[in-house]
Amino acid sequence: MVRQTGPYVLDADGLMRRGVIIRHLMLPGGLADTCRVIDWVASEFGNTVMFSLMSQYTPVREIDGFPALNRRLTTREYTRAMEHLEKRGITAGYTQALGSATVTEIPAFDLTGIL
Repeated sequence: MVRQTGPYVLDADGLMRRGVIIRHLMLPGGLADTCRVIDWVASEFGNTVMFSLMSQYTPVREIDGFPALNRRLTTREYTRAMEHLEKRGITAGYTQALGSATVTEIPAFDLTGIL
């Protein structure tokens, strides 16, 4: 996609008119993986793409065999990921406030509202 669109372009209102946004959902216990993703984006694209580091992972139930996924991100994990973004020089993009999503915002996934 980056080859097809070229570097991102924002209009006067800050609306993206062309380019790619790479959205990365950080998982609990996944700081090392997130840092590897950030390293790859920095080395492949630098600031020619927008990078969105998402903190909204919210467990909805216990996941057997994956205890690390039974919790939200810690402040330390997310802060270290944002520090790594800065260290790698990625300034084009977005981060979220930790805790920006809650269980109350997750749909029931029970087909409610389906005709």
